[in-house]
Amino acid sequence: MFTFIKFIHSLSKICGFISTVLIASAVLVTTQMVIVRYAFKMSTVWQTEYVIFSLAAATFIGAPYVLMKKGHVNVDLIPYYLNQKGKNILAIVAAILALTFLLVLFYSSVQLTYKNTNNLEFSNVESLYISSYWNGNNGSSIFS
Repeated sequence: MFTFIKFIHSLSKICGFISTVLIASAVLVTTQMVIVRYAFKMSTVWQTEYVIFSLAAATFIGAPYVLMKKGHVNVDLIPYYLNQKGKNILAIVAAILALTFLLVLFYSSVQLTYKNTNNLEFSNVESLYISSYWNGNNGSSIFS
């Protein structure tokens, strides 16, 4: 069991490093995007999507590291008034709810990936960037 816990800690540290690299690269690409757009008056092609997806990936990939360091912001008002048994029950319920949410998220992402990889028509690929739908552009980018 100790070997498994040590492996998970090492994996969490690797996830933290990957997340750091993704955030740093998003900052560099954003800087490059601003320079290209305003100094050279050229359009940006890939930079906006890269920044969006790298920051989303950094959020999810970095979560195990933050959890390992107990860096999540939480409100401990309810556990403050509970005894140790109540705190343990509350922790189990919270873990089950979090696991349920992650399983639903995983299932939805597998469905979306399967649908888009089997379609192979890149003009019909759904994206996480859906603000264009909210603006009534029927899927066309608001930047084009």
